[in-house]
Amino acid sequence: MSDHEIDGDSISLNTRLCQECGTPNDIGRSVCINCGRPLTAYGSQLGQPENYQGKLNAQVAALETRPLAVTALTGFYGLMVLIGPLWAIVSAFSARPHLNVEGTNATAAAVGTIGPILSVLTMLPLTVGLGIMAWATWTQRTWAWTGGLIVLGLFGVVTILHNGLLTVPTVFWLVVAGVLTALWIQKPVKAWYGL
Repeated sequence: MSDHEIDGDSISLNTRLCQECGTPNDIGRSVCINCGRPLTAYGSQLGQPENYQGKLNAQVAALETRPLAVTALTGFYGLMVLIGPLWAIVSAFSARPHLNVEGTNATAAAVGTIGPILSVLTMLPLTVGLGIMAWATWTQRTWAWTGGLIVLGLFGVVTILHNGLLTVPTVFWLVVAGVLTALWIQKPVKAWYGL
């Protein structure tokens, strides 16, 4: 590879001088590294020169910072596991009929164990599902963003069906779900999940 002397500086054939400021640029560059002037026809189509490395650094920094909505929704999942399915399982076991002293309710006590068993069979998958959603939300799985919207929507519907429409618990939980949804659909949260 041969070099040329220009004003005492050595310029290789793999560089191009900027016509605006005279800075040597690699032959593959579209805009000058010093002044941002277009060096090629493609470079002039780029418009105003931008600091792409700076934009990339800002995007990476934004992805390294976990949004508040992610922490809030993960905590919400944990709370739902504790006061939802696990509470139902514990309640079913504590409310089952016990054998009385005389032993006259043996059939009721025996049949009464079916309720807690059915409760475990139905609530345990729900508990596992909410645990998986908490893990996926915290570990930045792309599908967790859509899953979060679905879970919040289903939570609102189940709350209304369980408690009625105009009760204090329903209004409270719907406000909580609404605030979480408002936080969840913000651009930084979507960007954190790569959407």
